[in-house]
Amino acid sequence: MRDQVDEFLELHEAFRHWKSARTNLSCVIEDYENASRRLKDTMLSMASHPATLDTIQSTLAMIDSELPSLRSEEQQLAITRTDLSTESMKNYLCPNSLANRIPVEIWIWIFALCSRRCEHPIRGEEYEYESSVSPAVLASVCSIWRRAALESPHLWSHIDVIVCHDWTLFRPERATLWKQRSGNAPLQVHMSQYEEDREMIESQADSQADFWLHVGPLLRRANETRMVFNSEKLYGVFMAYWIDCGNPSIPKTLEVRSTGPFDTLIRASFRPRTYLTETMDLAFKSCYKFTLYRCLLSADSMFHEGLVELRLEMLIMPLFYLRLSVLTWMLQSCPRLQKLVLWDAVIEPRNENVSPVVLRDLRSLTLRFSHVETQNHLLLPCLTTGSDSIDMSVTISPFDSVDNYRAFFLRARFARLHIVAHSHSVPLSTVLCPIPDVQVLAIEKFDFTTPGSEDLITSHFHTSTTEPWPMLHTLELSRTHMPRSFIQGLQQVRSLRNIYAEGLSIPGLAAPGVDSGRENLWQQLPGVEVFDGRFGSKDNRFRGRTFGNQARPAWSSETCS
Repeated sequence: MRDQVDEFLELHEAFRHWKSARTNLSCVIEDYENASRRLKDTMLSMASHPATLDTIQSTLAMIDSELPSLRSEEQQLAITRTDLSTESMKNYLCPNSLANRIPVEIWIWIFALCSRRCEHPIRGEEYEYESSVSPAVLASVCSIWRRAALESPHLWSHIDVIVCHDWTLFRPERATLWKQRSGNAPLQVHMSQYEEDREMIESQADSQADFWLHVGPLLRRANETRMVFNSEKLYGVFMAYWIDCGNPSIPKTLEVRSTGPFDTLIRASFRPRTYLTETMDLAFKSCYKFTLYRCLLSADSMFHEGLVELRLEMLIMPLFYLRLSVLTWMLQSCPRLQKLVLWDAVIEPRNENVSPVVLRDLRSLTLRFSHVETQNHLLLPCLTTGSDSIDMSVTISPFDSVDNYRAFFLRARFARLHIVAHSHSVPLSTVLCPIPDVQVLAIEKFDFTTPGSEDLITSHFHTSTTEPWPMLHTLELSRTHMPRSFIQGLQQVRSLRNIYAEGLSIPGLAAPGVDSGRENLWQQLPGVEVFDGRFGSKDNRFRGRTFGNQARPAWSSETCS
């Protein structure tokens, strides 16, 4: 019996060596083979036991089948080890390699693209590429990238200051390093709250003093400041610092955003004076670009006469409404305004005498809402612009006054007009009229198949006497339903060169087997150079391009990529 136990332990030890060699591919293949031979010898010595003969044969077959695969994996590991050898890396990073021959100026230009601004091709709205690549990471890749990063002060000019409930957790090293490496570049300071649901510790006076010792110079030098807070108490600390400075330095661009619950902000709006309102008064008198999002705006505030950009988004006023007389009074104080954005800022419909507002330098006007109907059309009758080219974006509700829109469309001169329907029940035929000066027309969420839209097509496009849109060169259609007669009516717009569509629905063109109809549609617009869009679904994508006097491509499956 002891002999059988010893043989079993020897067999178990051989199995252990075999499993170890199997799970670790870095072992030398000879060790695995030796363990396998030892296992074979042990099993052959036990061949006299008939009960284990079948198990031994199956185990040997499994070992023999796995040995070739392990040899191939070992060869693959050897190839990978050769590719990762030091000599190979030296050959790749040699002075004659492509990476080392790229000038530093090109790397600086590439790094600058990490935070560039772009424009949405349909909606025309600016947005930023959110890049998580820190300049410190770029500077740690290699000596070439480090040199390019250190020679790019604009990479370090965006400083994030995270405020925590505990002042002792603030680490000023990064902000100080970023400030040093930014050189003389204008600073962009973004201040935000880390733990929004925790109360601040107010008894840490020394830690607060150390915080302002490092953050204060950043705010005084910042050309653009963006503050996002949830706690009114924390926001009051920052406002108190600015006010107590005696001569606070308000940046040229100030953006104040609140992420707190609406009930807290509404209760704060009924207080007579707060740090927020006092700081807003200071900002109105100094900054040139101002954004207020979900915050309190006092009714007696007056903007800076040199203000060029104003954004009021989800504005909160006492009793929730912004009186039209108050808004016009504020706008009259900034006659040099070039960009005005009212987004979800509810205007109170009240019968009152309103003074006219003249903004001769206005270049961009946005009157939009997403959830609440804001009655923005009430501002248009009292607004006069003197610019030759205005970029306007407006959301139209079925309950808005159509006459206000039509009168303003005919009175102003547009470079780009973006019209969004709050619902498909808004008839475009009652809003839109031929505008001689518009160059880019963007239509979103309208249904041209509703009753009355045919009159728009007939009167606006099928005109034989005069061309209704003489300056229109780009048409953008987004989430829009229209009949084929509308597209055919575009033949009268001889200046049209570009058509962009997103989620376009045209009855008769989205069904299968209508390639000939698409080709006819393409041929019916001989002046269009770019026709890019989608018929409602991904499978109905169409695209065609031609330049100059080159032959226009036929509409086939290749062009419908």
